[in-house]
Amino acid sequence: MIWQQVLKKYIVLLLVVLALAACGCGKTKEAFESKHTNLKPQLELVCEKSLGNVAEDQIPNVTDKRWFFGMKATKPIVSPDGKYVLVVEEAKMTLYDISTGTPKWEKATYGNIDNFIIENGRLYMAEKYGYKRNKEHGYIICVDIETGKKLWKYDVQADLVQVVEKYKTEEAKTHISCSIKITAFEDRIFASGSTTWVVGKDKDKAEILLCLNENGKRMWKTESHGYPGPDKHE
Repeated sequence: MIWQQVLKKYIVLLLVVLALAACGCGKTKEAFESKHTNLKPQLELVCEKSLGNVAEDQIPNVTDKRWFFGMKATKPIVSPDGKYVLVVEEAKMTLYDISTGTPKWEKATYGNIDNFIIENGRLYMAEKYGYKRNKEHGYIICVDIETGKKLWKYDVQADLVQVVEKYKTEEAKTHISCSIKITAFEDRIFASGSTTWVVGKDKDKAEILLCLNENGKRMWKTESHGYPGPDKHE
C-alpha cells in the first residue's frame, strides 16, 4: 500500500533525526562539562592581614535583631589604581602596599573619622557627626596617599553653623550636628553638611553643599533650610 510505504519512510526519517539528536546532545554535554570543569581561577590571593581575634564567647548571634550595633567594625578602601588598600579600624588606619603586603604608614583616628575617599593620589576624610550635642568643628582632611602627610583641612561646620543660626530656635534640641558626606571627581571635592534638630515632635534641618578645589579652597556653596535640600547659592 502507498500509505504504508509513506509511513515507513517517515519512521525511518524519524529514527535518523533521533539518532542525530542523541549524538548532538552527547557532544553538547561533553562540551559543557569540558567548558565548566576546566576553568582557571580568575582571582589570586596576594597576601592577607589579620584584623583582630574575637574570643569565642564574644562572637555575635547574627540572627538577633540589630546584632551589629556597638560592634567595632573595620573598613578596607582600595585606591583606584589598585596599588594600595587603606584598612580603617576603630582607633587607627593603615595604608598597605598591595604588591608587597607591607604597611606604608599608620595614623590614629580615635574613631572620629566617618568617610574615606582616595582620588588622584590623595586621601580625603570627613569627621563624624555629633549625636545630641553641638560640634564646634567638623573637618574635611586631605592627606598625601604616598606619605600620609596632612596637606590641608577645611572646617565645614564654620559654614554650616551660619545657616543653622538663621533657623534653629532656642527651644530646639540638636539631634545630629554637622553630618558630613564627601565625594571627589578629579580635582574637585564635593561635600554635604547637615544639622538636624527637633522642637517637640517636629523635625527640622539646615544643610549646605560645598565644592572645594584640590588645595582646600571653597569654590562655591549652596545652602538650604528644611526638606528636601539645598536651594540657595553663594
